[in-house]
Amino acid sequence: MAGIKVTITGLPVEEPYVPKHLHEKVNLGLQATEKKFKEAGIEQTFLYAKPDDVAGSIGPELAKSKPDCVVIGFGARGDPKLTPYFEDLVNTAHITLPGCKFAFNSEPGNSLEAVQRVMNIS
Repeated sequence: MAGIKVTITGLPVEEPYVPKHLHEKVNLGLQATEKKFKEAGIEQTFLYAKPDDVAGSIGPELAKSKPDCVVIGFGARGDPKLTPYFEDLVNTAHITLPGCKFAFNSEPGNSLEAVQRVMNIS
């Protein structure tokens, strides 16, 4: 789907919030995600946000890249302790990109499906 730009954001895998036993699974999921987006012809980038500086770590890049859709990973939403982080992600993206759509995956491997659902594409 030419012309659609997507940014997938969330925790860097090396953050303490991401359990070490999941690092390999997450990394494999991210590699599969990249491949799926490429095969679908959708421009996709990963942009990781540090919990202590969400606006500073993703705001400038979002403003520069201007994606049509921001996917926020489940790791940013799944732990109640990360609620302030999740809110910062949403608010930073919303303030930076007022017309942008949001999609939410349940694991790295289904980010494309989340984008297709939100952007009404197949």
